[in-house]
Amino acid sequence: MKVTAPPIKGQANNALLTFMAQVLAVPKSDLSIMRGFASRHKVIAIHGLTPEALKEKLAQALPGKQLPLT
Repeated sequence: MKVTAPPIKGQANNALLTFMAQVLAVPKSDLSIMRGFASRHKVIAIHGLTPEALKEKLAQALPGKQLPLT
């Protein structure tokens, strides 16, 4: 995913978490970046959703995309 916010003072990370919270319909406080704060590759923890619910919400947000089973 690409965001338009600049990678200055966490603005891009904040934009990413805000967008993910909207797409997943969870509070932003339920999301956290675990690894990759200064990298293009990030690991995001999502609290309060089962893997099945996460997959369903992503499938709704990304129609026509095949999601991996893991």
